[in-house]
Amino acid sequence: MSSMRFRWRAPIAPLAIFLLVLTAALPSISLAQTSTAPTGHAQVIAQGVDLMPRVPVAWRMTESQAAPTDEAEFFPRTLGFTIGVDDPILVTDDDSDALTLLHEGEASFHPEGASERRSSTTNATVEYVNIELIVADAVDSPESVGSSRLTFTGEDFRVPRGYRDLQLMRDVLAPAEEGAISGSGDAPSLLYVSGGALQVTDADGEISELTAGDTMEITGDADLLAGANDGATWLMASIGDAVEVSPAPTTALPDDETGSLELRLEGCVDGLDADCSPITNRDLTVPAFHLVEDDDNWVIPDRARLSDGDTILTYDDLPAGEYVTMPDDEAVAGVTIDGATWDDDLEGWVFEIEAGETTELTLKVIV
Repeated sequence: MSSMRFRWRAPIAPLAIFLLVLTAALPSISLAQTSTAPTGHAQVIAQGVDLMPRVPVAWRMTESQAAPTDEAEFFPRTLGFTIGVDDPILVTDDDSDALTLLHEGEASFHPEGASERRSSTTNATVEYVNIELIVADAVDSPESVGSSRLTFTGEDFRVPRGYRDLQLMRDVLAPAEEGAISGSGDAPSLLYVSGGALQVTDADGEISELTAGDTMEITGDADLLAGANDGATWLMASIGDAVEVSPAPTTALPDDETGSLELRLEGCVDGLDADCSPITNRDLTVPAFHLVEDDDNWVIPDRARLSDGDTILTYDDLPAGEYVTMPDDEAVAGVTIDGATWDDDLEGWVFEIEAGETTELTLKVIV
């Protein structure tokens, strides 16, 4: 639980190479119902679909400030929601130039890695909050928090596989009004009280008393009772429906213009130079990479389709050329890629795919 104070949000440092970029075209989807619609007069105020990581994740909340438009900058964002607090903020998408104006109690969804600018509509800075779903290892890291204020971190959990619909619900309860929520049984939801007071009774009968600014995680259904004086305003972020995504159509290249990559995964106990043992893709997050000359098209593992026992990942039909992994400020301690070379200028591991050949790399991590 937490109380609200706001600080300036500085640029977020680029994520380490082992945190995946989650970008994909969605040409065809179908829905598998796994979650419950809002109850009572609660409403979904923001939602979106993204590919869930295969590593443990955690919910968190941060508080930020938006600068005037002529001072605000674009930064890559963590998967989640942006919520207006008092004064409106303007969210600008870097790729599409789409504009979203958020007033108090309004919210927008952003997928992992989306480049956005968040600015005030006046010459003054304004406050807003973020609810985010992030790789657990980075939930409280200074690099991912930036200069926002971290107000809540949840417990680590394994997220349901594949593409999922993330929802943010909001409700306003009158004084002493009763309500209910239906949380997902697959993963915890994050419940945030933005105003008033709220009593929460979970399925086991445990009672939690929340006031404005408090946050908690909840799994499954719960009964709500608003405060007798001021009622309650609450928001709940949850991981909902599974969405089946058909692969985007691609244009096949001739065999003499493509090559393959075999990426071996190894864990090392006594150092990266010691003997290492194979580990599975379930034990770490595999790096994304792209052609040096084409940073718009990332190659990422289809984590929803990999088996838990994979110790060698194979990528076929890659255009021949020089590739680089997702950038970072410096080579990450405890991680190396044998067969690739660290490039300070590109800030990533560089390797070559030759036409008609198979490149073999070994990703080693300290375990």
